[in-house]
Amino acid sequence: MKSVKKRFRTTLARLEDIAAELRLLAEDVAILAPVGELAESVLGACEILQREARQLHKADFVEWMLDNEVLYRLDELADGDVISLLEERFAQALGEAADGQVAEMLRQLLGKLDKKLVLLHENIQQLGGLLNEAQ
Repeated sequence: MKSVKKRFRTTLARLEDIAAELRLLAEDVAILAPVGELAESVLGACEILQREARQLHKADFVEWMLDNEVLYRLDELADGDVISLLEERFAQALGEAADGQVAEMLRQLLGKLDKKLVLLHENIQQLGGLLNEAQ
């Protein structure tokens, strides 16, 4: 069975991939700025956690990571409600034209973003779960 450190790093890599996809999607799209900001924050935290994980011996890994402020910051980021903010932005952008193809496209986009954000949240929770399980 893989060590906790390896499983943590694998989950962290998945988290980085999801955040990178979200950042790419939101890049240069003003209405999606909250998604881009969230993705950038998550990627920054992941970079720090990856660097620290590489430096830690697996015997010290769980204890060190459980006390890591960056991991707590990731949890806080996941608790934000980006979807509600996007719904508000989309509604404002549509105004009275809440029907039609553009509205449907925005609803579909919101649905896809929601799925990615749920995956992001699940992977963040999984990081903490791995550590708590190993404790």
